[in-house]
Amino acid sequence: MSRLRILLQYESGKYLHLGLISVLTILSATAYIALVLLVFELIFLWKKSRRLFSASLILVLLFSFDLRLDNDGYPSGYFEVDGRVVEVFEDSFRIEGDYDMLVYSEEAGILDSGMIVRIEGYYHNIETKDIMNTFDYEAYLKSQGIEAVGTAISVEVVGHTFTLLTLRDLLAEFIDNRFSAQNAIYLKLFILGINETDDAISTVENQLGITHLFAISGMHLGLLAGILNSFLTRLRLRQDRIKLVVIIFMFIFNIVSGFRLSLVRATLLVFGIYLKDFLGLMLSKTDILAFIMIGFLIINPYFLYSLGFQLSFLVAFALILGREMIGKSDLILKMARTTIIATAVSLPITLSVNRELGLAFIFANLFFIIYVGYLFLPISLLVLALPILEPLYGFVVKGFEVALIFFEKINLVIGFAFPNTLYKIFFWLGLLIIFVGYRSQKRIITGIMILLATVLTSFAINFESRTFVRFLDVGQGDAIHIHDGGCDMLIDTGDVDNHDTLIDYFKSYNLKRLDYLVITHFHSDHFGELTDIRDEFEIGMVLVSHQTEVIQGDYMVLKTSDKFICGDSNFIVLSADHHSANENNNSLVLLANIGGENYLFTGDTETDIENELVTDYPIKVSVLKVGHHGSDTASASAFLDAFNPDLAVISVAENNIYDFPDQAVMNRLKDHDIMAYQTALSGTITIYYYPLLRLRVIETYEKQRLRRYVPSLM
Repeated sequence: MSRLRILLQYESGKYLHLGLISVLTILSATAYIALVLLVFELIFLWKKSRRLFSASLILVLLFSFDLRLDNDGYPSGYFEVDGRVVEVFEDSFRIEGDYDMLVYSEEAGILDSGMIVRIEGYYHNIETKDIMNTFDYEAYLKSQGIEAVGTAISVEVVGHTFTLLTLRDLLAEFIDNRFSAQNAIYLKLFILGINETDDAISTVENQLGITHLFAISGMHLGLLAGILNSFLTRLRLRQDRIKLVVIIFMFIFNIVSGFRLSLVRATLLVFGIYLKDFLGLMLSKTDILAFIMIGFLIINPYFLYSLGFQLSFLVAFALILGREMIGKSDLILKMARTTIIATAVSLPITLSVNRELGLAFIFANLFFIIYVGYLFLPISLLVLALPILEPLYGFVVKGFEVALIFFEKINLVIGFAFPNTLYKIFFWLGLLIIFVGYRSQKRIITGIMILLATVLTSFAINFESRTFVRFLDVGQGDAIHIHDGGCDMLIDTGDVDNHDTLIDYFKSYNLKRLDYLVITHFHSDHFGELTDIRDEFEIGMVLVSHQTEVIQGDYMVLKTSDKFICGDSNFIVLSADHHSANENNNSLVLLANIGGENYLFTGDTETDIENELVTDYPIKVSVLKVGHHGSDTASASAFLDAFNPDLAVISVAENNIYDFPDQAVMNRLKDHDIMAYQTALSGTITIYYYPLLRLRVIETYEKQRLRRYVPSLM
């Protein structure tokens, strides 16, 4: 570990602390653990280096201020804008104008970079579902520098200017016209960074963990620069000229590939190393990389939430820390060690996206890194310069696809993810111990034990509490996850979701089975994701209120007074099918005892059924799931008097077209001294139970904010 202490404490590598401070400051806006680590890091710097401490305080203030400025909302309604086309995609394009804007249009295919366009259309309502461990659309847009999203109803080209991306468009057009369709796909992929491979290949990439090879990266550029450097060295050119040629080559590659973040990072790192040597600066590679990272984050702090940024810098730092482990052995062994380090350190991030792992991923990465880096990529450049060699390129493409099929056949895919940040930290800690203590067998064993314990615990302890009720923010709909010991239940699924947010949520916790899937009634905002969830998970029983042709597969119809158990939680049906023309009144109403408290789940039940419940079941409940999303057709005063809840949860979308919850309902809840939570305002709302401590904790979760906790004794 002495090498790590040297790296962190002394002149070489000391500026790594500033990079760490920058990252922790940004993350501390959303994670308490980052806030704690930031405090410890500042205390450490106060003791070790007042100069670094002062610089760190400046960075903390800078990023804190920058993040506050970036909290503006997105425009809405109708728009008429002029702008310059920056980049064109399959069904959309990006413009620079009043806003840096992503525009969806059927006419995107006829546009080119540099065109000046006049657009009419409507802004999108940017809505991120505040469910933990799922895709954060707003953070993604900010990481891309996109300030607005809209759909065009008309696009008029009014002019044209030259941009550097115009060169890429011209080169892409040349490739399409000169080469066969199959070869053109790979030439554009490896030279221009334009991915047009089909979905089947993308699925295999994800399962094998080689997705990074299908995007032009700093690793690709580094390999090409290394090959060029070796070739020029053999020609006995002077080192200063070799460095100049390498920098020019890397800059040109950036131009044709669209200045992708990882390419710019790799180029700046090489340039920084050359400049350090020229000026005789006492800087290490980690110092230079840290300065580059800080520069990126100053430009846009939300780069930190970009998958490309995370992988690019994390892998780069890991390879620098592990350079002695990689050694100067023969090419195959060196590449194998590099692959293992890069793959292992990036695993928590790739799993947070894919939620699955192919057991052949190490071998697949080793093969494809060598194949792509030392054969496919150089030959792609050669064939672009000498199209007459296209038949040779066809063999290389065929070999690549055959290898892809081979690894797909031998690959065993398992669903796995790290449920929260703490597991990722322990995983990286285990790797760090191995990297810096690889000469010590004891430390290697310690690191491996930490890795194994982290992975196994991720399956065994995948939730924050043994018992909880979680009202998931699915927008205008209901979805309630109940976990009690080894039993998991979902009440309703929310509406149809093309992004499969609920599925992603459950996979992030390594959940393979739902013991009960309850559909309160058959409106799409309550059962829209039923089919997708049944396709992805093992379902013990699907429980419904009445017979239906709306859903396929087996299900059980519940009747009034039916009972069932999930873990230690008990459920009884208070109301089921009333054969009502109003489907809301056919909702299942469930009374449950969870964590020692009574819950009333009402679906979309309205006042008529509430009156029957008041007559038949006058019982005190602790938590009420407010009926019909806070509509005035439910939650009558008599109903609230009879059940007398302490806490009410309203599952509703922000700025919904129904204007729910109705103000009259909110007034009634307030008049009855009932604490009311809305998913529209508080995101996902979870009620945890810790019986040994006789403690109940209410958690509200919103993306890009710190979680809020309200503890109370039971």
